[in-house]
Amino acid sequence: MSAEVTEVLQQVQALESEGEVETTLADIGFTVTASDLDRNDFISVVKAVHNHPEWFTDFELRCSSPTIRLFGKSGTGVMTHSDGFEELTELDLSTDHDRAERGFNNYRDSDIERAAEFAYTLVNGLHNDDGQSVTITGIVDKSAIEEELVSTFPSVLQGEISVFLWPDPDTLGQWIQTKSITDVIDAFFAFEKLPIFVFESSVTPIFGASVVTSLEDINELGGEELADGRDKYQEAMQCARESTVWHDDLSPVPPAAVISVIDLISGFRPVLVYSVFGVFSSAVESRNGLIKFIVTSEPTTFTKQVNPHEVSQDYDSSAIEELVSAYEIYAEHEDKAAFRDFWRLAIANTCDDLLDLPNHVDEVRDYYRDLQVDAIEKNFDDLSDAIQQIHSFMTGLTNRVSDAATQLSRQIQTLLFTLIGTIIANLFLVLRWNNVTYVPPFSLFILAVLVGFYFPLIQDRIEDLSELRKEVEKDYEMYEAEIRRFSEQIFDFEELEGRKDSYIRIAKKKEGWAQDRLDLIFRLLMTIWGV
Repeated sequence: MSAEVTEVLQQVQALESEGEVETTLADIGFTVTASDLDRNDFISVVKAVHNHPEWFTDFELRCSSPTIRLFGKSGTGVMTHSDGFEELTELDLSTDHDRAERGFNNYRDSDIERAAEFAYTLVNGLHNDDGQSVTITGIVDKSAIEEELVSTFPSVLQGEISVFLWPDPDTLGQWIQTKSITDVIDAFFAFEKLPIFVFESSVTPIFGASVVTSLEDINELGGEELADGRDKYQEAMQCARESTVWHDDLSPVPPAAVISVIDLISGFRPVLVYSVFGVFSSAVESRNGLIKFIVTSEPTTFTKQVNPHEVSQDYDSSAIEELVSAYEIYAEHEDKAAFRDFWRLAIANTCDDLLDLPNHVDEVRDYYRDLQVDAIEKNFDDLSDAIQQIHSFMTGLTNRVSDAATQLSRQIQTLLFTLIGTIIANLFLVLRWNNVTYVPPFSLFILAVLVGFYFPLIQDRIEDLSELRKEVEKDYEMYEAEIRRFSEQIFDFEELEGRKDSYIRIAKKKEGWAQDRLDLIFRLLMTIWGV
């Protein structure tokens, strides 16, 4: 298919030497005087339309007046307009137009080149013998071709890529210059879809957060390469979206999607300015056709309202390179909010204006890295404090669990001794006076003391130990989050968590042991009381 598309586009572009060819985002329109074309170009254009009518939204050959239509496009190819030929009859021409109409219709379906010969003979006769001019107009439907190209890619990627077909990078750049930056962004940089720029001319393929290839090489694009490019593009787009607040339906453009192709498609310079200024900004707005970039770093706020087209024209190649260089430094940590703030602070304290950035990239970089060093030093101080706190926490945890377990053991022991003492006292009463009448009131008194005083006391201790265990886990999570905020690599959380779990297991074991003993003693008391 790509070879056929290449052939059609080349035939259409060949008309530019004799007429007008205009390429837009959606189509390629052409208007040319038919008699100015040589035989091969004329036949090639008619053949292209006839063989691929689905790729053309319009095609007509008109004689002198626009009202006389001789040939046009149908769903099956090029056809004659009988009404137009009847109008030619009324002009009393010397050219045998009837023969041309019959010949074209006879050979139209079997040999389009032979049929086109009749049309070419008619055009020359009308021009040379009768002084009539025949104009060819047509529109290539780029979107239809792009959809067919998309259908050639792996089906799993078809909903995540967009193909943009252009004759060459210069034509694309010329179209960009005629459009506002928002129109350009909306045309090419949807959030979910990897842009693939396909040129009819030969270009060096580029694979990254944007893909550039030629029609000749498009069949060599592999699914793995496209999937990798899609992932890079969507990741970069997400990062660009998160780094800046985009107002007024403005959409970010990930710099990685533009920087990788800017050498080939120089027309993307305004997009590059918009893209890089955008990710450096705290917020971006659209005002009166201009883009307002707001860089906020308390207490300084830069606000610059610019037309990216004009800025890119004011910047020479070295300024564009410096802008790219600035972004490459920024990109080292662009996914971290703190570093984005540092970068904006560096710009605010180094540049007089956002547009002045290309002249101060070195100063911004140095200031930015000084801020990084200061932040790292402060983080180490804070980290040291956090580690000290967690050591204190672990020491306190040891003492708290130990004290709670010890107190609980003592309470259980006291309860057991009281129970044993009660039994011995009852035996003493029976043996001393050989009278059991003292046993019930004495046992009842002891039972009331144990159940009414000791049991609630011990149960409270068990519940306290359970609450202590829960609080310990919460405290640990808090300290863990505090340290992870600095670094997960420089602290051995596995060992720390193991120690914490060990203490928790001790507390839980002691809690279960106490509860079991308490239940057992209660059942013994009930048995004694029953006896």
